[in-house]
Amino acid sequence: MANAVSPELVFSDLMAAVGEVLLRWGYLELEMLKKLEVGREGSMPRAAPLQQWRVAGARALADVSGWTEEIERAAQIRNLLAHGLIGGHAQPEVGAPHVVCRDLDGVRHQIKHADLIAAAQTLDLLRLRLHREPDDLLGSSGT
Repeated sequence: MANAVSPELVFSDLMAAVGEVLLRWGYLELEMLKKLEVGREGSMPRAAPLQQWRVAGARALADVSGWTEEIERAAQIRNLLAHGLIGGHAQPEVGAPHVVCRDLDGVRHQIKHADLIAAAQTLDLLRLRLHREPDDLLGSSGT
């Protein structure tokens, strides 16, 4: 019998889940950078890996739009955490353990502990799948 809200969950567990999402995003970025290193003409070394991926994906010979969409979806929670984290709660009287983030429009979002764990797992699976792709996945068309 799995309990949706573990009574043992404490604030440090919540923050560990935030850290896990951020670290797994970093691992995914490293894998993206490995794929981006092939055919680096016209590269943007100071741009974020996701921005580099978008540009390379648009220029790629193969259709990598599915990868780009999946990476963009995976980035949503990471971006809220990295750019808008404003609080966290692990007290039962406040509800399920969650963090509070503010997006660029000022809208507040609650991300539950379980959703953080799921996001970390999704990021890791995405990284592992990307790792199995050929290094020249983003082979540039040269345009």
